[in-house]
Amino acid sequence: MPILNKKVSLCRYQIEGDMSALVATLAEGLKANAFADSFTAAYHAGPVNIDDLLDISWAVSGPEKGEYLTFALRIDTRSIPAPALKLEIAKREKAELAASGLKKLPRSRRKELKELVFDLLLQTAPAKPKTFDVVIDSLSGVLYSEAMPPVVQSSFEELCAQLNVKAVLETPSIRAARVLSSEEPKEQPSKPKEVDDSVSQDFLTWLWWHVSENGPVIGGGKVDFTGSMTATNEEGKVVSSDKSEEPVFTELKAAVASGKHITKATLLIAKDDLEWTVTLDSWLNINGLQCPSEVSNDDETPDAAFLERIFLIEEFDLLLDSIYKIFLDVRLSSRWAEATNSIEKWANVTVSE
Repeated sequence: MPILNKKVSLCRYQIEGDMSALVATLAEGLKANAFADSFTAAYHAGPVNIDDLLDISWAVSGPEKGEYLTFALRIDTRSIPAPALKLEIAKREKAELAASGLKKLPRSRRKELKELVFDLLLQTAPAKPKTFDVVIDSLSGVLYSEAMPPVVQSSFEELCAQLNVKAVLETPSIRAARVLSSEEPKEQPSKPKEVDDSVSQDFLTWLWWHVSENGPVIGGGKVDFTGSMTATNEEGKVVSSDKSEEPVFTELKAAVASGKHITKATLLIAKDDLEWTVTLDSWLNINGLQCPSEVSNDDETPDAAFLERIFLIEEFDLLLDSIYKIFLDVRLSSRWAEATNSIEKWANVTVSE
């Protein structure tokens, strides 16, 4: 179960519509659209049991784990080494030339042979399976998935359509609307302020300044810039460093002083005795999230480790929300001009030192 790995990269979605209907129909929907082992295509996708990638009938366990619904999207890819494909095509062409007496095969026939050989070799090529875990909170409609490359993302969206699930990917503007409306009366619009995705571009820069000037305590937790940071300098070059690389670290401050943004940073976020390490980019993508060590043991139920991990992911998400809201309260107000001046002065003082 990849979501239990030491580090995991995540996307958050919100499911729209009747969750009770989804709870009632998901198990049968997964079975109806399950991964088919009989396929020998270069790319094939389908849902499988999150506990066992070979289980396509959910015989090992059901998709329900406490209040959560789960499955894994399995992706099998097959490929043919170019030299092997070229060799087999050459053999086929030579045999056809000998049988036909021709000196050269027509281009159309050579194309047909290439496609035929590729399909034949593909049937015996070993599959390279990979799974992407999906977890749905049946109460809130929040869906967490492992971060997916674009082609897998497309397969996931197709599967959601087949399952009659409308899952909306949470972008920076959607997260902003959600956290800003969380304290509003329910009759208020879900998007109380117009926010576009670009607002998050200032978040890491502001957070670096805020923690440096005001200390690590923020949003009910603590934040420390413990690892690498990335920015684009005045020449347009990407600058990356950690705190041990003082010359480059100063160059990051110089980039901020010139109005550039921190585009990626590794953070340590703590609450009480729990600590998370994560790499965030300026679009708030959650990469390499390392949760606190779980305390589950082998004597507990099979789902104990999973439920504890999801709890820790949700706790991290709540902390990120609270920090992001503090930023938004400044960023979307008249106080932002003052904050921008303070950030510039702070960066300039550090650079001049």
